[in-house]
Amino acid sequence: MLKAPIQGKTAIIDILRAAIPLYDFQRFTYRDYVNARFFMESNRASVDGMAVECAVWVHINEQGQADSVMVHHHPLPAALYFSRRMWQQVDEKYRELYLSPDEYAALTHG
Repeated sequence: MLKAPIQGKTAIIDILRAAIPLYDFQRFTYRDYVNARFFMESNRASVDGMAVECAVWVHINEQGQADSVMVHHHPLPAALYFSRRMWQQVDEKYRELYLSPDEYAALTHG
């Protein structure tokens, strides 16, 4: 769960590098081009033992390069937990994009 879009190639790569190690596993249920401009993958995963479903949409520009990425996690408790874990995982400059421990506790009463 992001509080704002990630802007720029470097930021997207930094965020993906931080996110990948959080998954205990990922089992892909779909992974292919939808058409010439969109790539989609869907997977079942786990983060610290919590089940999470993920869908990733990648928009491909006219030069054949990814120019935007959308990642959707569900159910909501897993998305909130993933956001809190990302806050712990990312470099300080990206923390404002994710739920701080206090924000997570306020939303989950935990």
